[in-house]
Amino acid sequence: MAAAPLTVRETVFLFDNASANLFQRFEEVGYALWLGSGISFGRMKKLSDIIRDALAFLHSQIDPANPDCRFRVALRRALKLALTDVQINSVDRTQPVTDWLDIDAILSQLTNNYARLLDITVDGEDDDFLLWRGIGVTATFGDPAIEPDAEHLCIAILALEGVVPEILTANWDGLIERAISELAPNANIVNVCVRPEDVRQAGYSVQLYKFHGCAILATRDEATYRPFLIARQSQIDRWVVDHPVYLQRLISIIVSKATLMIGLSAQDANIRLVFNVAENTLNWPWPGDFPAIVFSQMEIGEDQRRLLKNVYRNFWIPANRAQIEAGSLIATWGKQLLFALVLQVLWGKLRRLIRTLRCNLPAQELEQLEPGLQALKYMIAEACTADHYSFVRRFIQNWSRILGLFRDGRVPADPHLYHFLTMSPASHIEHDVGLPATGLQELAVVVAILGTGVEQGFWKLNVADWTDPSSGGFEVNTPVARTRVFLASSGEAALHLYTSGRLSLGDGSIIIHSKSIVEPKPRSPARFRGRTGAVGLRQISISGILGEESTAAALTRRFREQLTL
Repeated sequence: MAAAPLTVRETVFLFDNASANLFQRFEEVGYALWLGSGISFGRMKKLSDIIRDALAFLHSQIDPANPDCRFRVALRRALKLALTDVQINSVDRTQPVTDWLDIDAILSQLTNNYARLLDITVDGEDDDFLLWRGIGVTATFGDPAIEPDAEHLCIAILALEGVVPEILTANWDGLIERAISELAPNANIVNVCVRPEDVRQAGYSVQLYKFHGCAILATRDEATYRPFLIARQSQIDRWVVDHPVYLQRLISIIVSKATLMIGLSAQDANIRLVFNVAENTLNWPWPGDFPAIVFSQMEIGEDQRRLLKNVYRNFWIPANRAQIEAGSLIATWGKQLLFALVLQVLWGKLRRLIRTLRCNLPAQELEQLEPGLQALKYMIAEACTADHYSFVRRFIQNWSRILGLFRDGRVPADPHLYHFLTMSPASHIEHDVGLPATGLQELAVVVAILGTGVEQGFWKLNVADWTDPSSGGFEVNTPVARTRVFLASSGEAALHLYTSGRLSLGDGSIIIHSKSIVEPKPRSPARFRGRTGAVGLRQISISGILGEESTAAALTRRFREQLTL
């Protein structure tokens, strides 16, 4: 019986332990993401569905009265890729393709021959007629009504957090671009590269290389981008020759960046050939400081194994093969892996923020706060349900709500928007001279202390009630009370919480200031109706107690005492 894919929590645990070197490399400089159709299975048609559509199109165009009908000839050529002449003659072609007795077996055979199938021409039509008209590539893969899935949203988060500067995909759809646009509509951070000229564009933090073309761009500008839709075997065979600029760019990425491959079968010869050419330039060592290539799937297939032979050419010997394969596999799917990466990246940045803090606590004491971060990370990973899409959407909304209130005292108007922690990898944090003014380092300390409280059973954390206009970033739940909590990066953010009416001095909420406590003016707006004011607002300055305490234990105890939790 096949093993189940790793859960999000199990994948996070893997990153913290057996695959620590892999994640450390990802956290510091990122991996080049190579993405295939697997990341879009929940939104786009499967390859077998596309093949069925192509067969059905040819079948529907046949003139029954013409034994030499050009569509009849093309359909027979297509079936010969999967069946013998005897088997073809036994197919009842008076019936729709979906009703053919052996249709499942035919589709299974053609799945591994899809490029040869799409290379079949129809007399009098363009070479790409079966792709353009038979499948309807622009309508199928460029439909603007199709929403990004959990995988695309997680990739968008990683892009906005600055850890995936290169994304390479064979997919024609535009779901990655749409996800980034939804989360950050005005960011303009992605350069979509299809033509050789596109790679020259500068000023973008993410380069999205769509080396098999883009249905979205082909819809907008057919004359320019239709020729760049790669699907036919003849195109794949000549890809290296026909796209020298693209080839050199991909070689440069493979040589300089490690590869994380998700949902990509690597069956196309041009993909394997690019890796082969790259490794002739520079061979990766084994064992190295980190894996040079990692696959997210349940097992290593023959196409992936051929890639590994190229990548580790000088080290692919009997004594190493099993170890290389084991070290190159994360046995789960894109949904689990990508959200686990999101958690690792965000919590890695929080850990780095704590370590770069200059305060009364020595470095070894600051490190004592990190188990609290881990506790919260695993709590969130454990909560990720089978409905990854809904969970990721809720995570984005809660995360952005907390950071929106923290930064300027406002909740994002659009729940789809994402508030990034930092726009660069964790390794860049210590070089940011403006960091101390942001309050993020103190925020990381608060997150760690709250996680410690969860781990030790002092309290539970609950998401905010989105329907309540007065709700905070989250709630702390103890045996005696459930209390709204606000975080404020600066005096300006805190004052906006007051002037907006979200907080008042008679409120029973908690506001945690990164910097000094700022009191509102005496004539602050009245609080929301229904509040009794029986318990006053509790406030704490993290920078204040960081300047007075010298151990992590004392800091945590002082935090609890000041907030009477």
